[in-house]
Amino acid sequence: MCVPYRISINFIENLSNEIFYEIFDYLDGYDIYQGFSNLNIRFSNLIVSSSVLLKIQFSSQSNSPIDYRSKQFLQSNKDRIISFRFNDQLILEKFLRLYPIDLSLNHLESINVKQTSTFKFVVLLFYLRSLPRLFSLTAFLDHCDNDLGDIYQMVFRLPFLKYFKFEISDYKSSGLTISRATLEEYTSIEYLSFYHYLTLNQLIDLLSYTPRLTNLYSYSIMKSGDIFQSEILMRLTNLVHLNLCIHHLTFDEFQSFIIKFSSQLRVLSLTVFYNDKNYFDADRWERFLIVNIPYLTRFVLSYSENIDKNFKITPYYALINGFISTFWIEKQWIFRVLIESDNINFFVCPYSYVLITVYINESICGVSII
Repeated sequence: MCVPYRISINFIENLSNEIFYEIFDYLDGYDIYQGFSNLNIRFSNLIVSSSVLLKIQFSSQSNSPIDYRSKQFLQSNKDRIISFRFNDQLILEKFLRLYPIDLSLNHLESINVKQTSTFKFVVLLFYLRSLPRLFSLTAFLDHCDNDLGDIYQMVFRLPFLKYFKFEISDYKSSGLTISRATLEEYTSIEYLSFYHYLTLNQLIDLLSYTPRLTNLYSYSIMKSGDIFQSEILMRLTNLVHLNLCIHHLTFDEFQSFIIKFSSQLRVLSLTVFYNDKNYFDADRWERFLIVNIPYLTRFVLSYSENIDKNFKITPYYALINGFISTFWIEKQWIFRVLIESDNINFFVCPYSYVLITVYINESICGVSII
């Protein structure tokens, strides 16, 4: 009888280079350099290999300092750096004083900045225009006193950007003024996520810049005093994933908005903070989804109401019974009710996502799931 020959790996040095490449992908680039450069010749050669791409993270707790020694490291490895992450404004300021962001960073694909001011972010955007491979940009600002339209237009001018995620801690204080895009102003962005207030008309103006959009996460969309301009909304023919959190928007207004680009949607997640019980009219939802979003594979609806002295059970709540029809059962989209302190929350979601997806998506908008 033949016994299969097995190789026993007792030492880390016996692991293949490919495994180390996988391990390095989870580590800070400067940590890789510090930890492996002086072990032996094999690792010294390995970490300077063009196959090892570097992700650099700077923070007050990080082992990656921003000093002249790290400047030398960055200069000698600039063609292998694929991402920078800055965890606060002071770190970003010091970096920009010591190290220029320019064409020499020809493999830099991703930048993530956190806890920074509007001014420093705008300064950074000025430098980013020269990068030939910047595909992803994530920004978390402390607050924003500037018009968001100016910031978005600078971001939209980044020629290769595919992914933009934008969050403002004090997101209620910012406004946005932006004209509708011309053909020359179209951006390459495919994934857009923002966490700040916008009116529905402001969102329409913003989306005029993103004809290639596939994923949209829009939090805190409100109705303004202006007339809703649904007729000028660009048809986003590539959009397949839509996540909206809306305030003070009727179901009729929501339908007028989404019907412009809904036919190809695969995922729709909607969180509603407005007292319009048409949102849990199951029969109306069923007709709308069948006719307008025929390819939908995942549907999440969250509707919240305050329980106060004026709260009453009305005949409208009988509309909920429609969520047990054959349509919803076959889709395996189930209806749940959760009562917490002074809120009653209604949910429709895939059975397998009750405790996972709903919690992750909806908690961002202020709804918590147990």
